[in-house]
Amino acid sequence: MSELPIGTVHHGAKMEQRKNAKGQTLEDVIDESSGPPKITTDYLNKKMEGMMTALFDTLGENEERIKDLELQVWKLTEKLNGS
Repeated sequence: MSELPIGTVHHGAKMEQRKNAKGQTLEDVIDESSGPPKITTDYLNKKMEGMMTALFDTLGENEERIKDLELQVWKLTEKLNGS
């Protein structure tokens, strides 16, 4: 049995392609005759910085959410024990 979820490409469904503001797909934008796209260290650093910022923001938000849930569990446990 296939490990892919139902409705993906192996069942004949076409996957959505992302398009830019001009309605072009990635394949439309890349000119293969000029070789592979150039990825500079500056571009890579900015992308990595953005991803790390998003990751740490998400971790911080989840930490606060877990603290709130732990407090609710503690309060409910105290109420259940009658203390």
